[in-house]
Amino acid sequence: MNTQNLSEYPDILTIEDVKAILRIGTNSAYRLLRSGSIYYLRIEKNIRVPKACLEDYLRTASKPGEEVMRDV
Repeated sequence: MNTQNLSEYPDILTIEDVKAILRIGTNSAYRLLRSGSIYYLRIEKNIRVPKACLEDYLRTASKPGEEVMRDV
């Protein structure tokens, strides 16, 4: 994932945005959120992910010697 592409997205992401950025499916995206790997906000029935939190996940998940997907 090229983080330069993240600049094209708003500061608050939808689950659809997260799926597109990470190129994963719906179930995998929800698993990442439920596991606590990516912090999210629930606004009424909607899930929103601050872009900074997704950037943090991408930074920590892509450290050398660490697997990209953790127990999801």
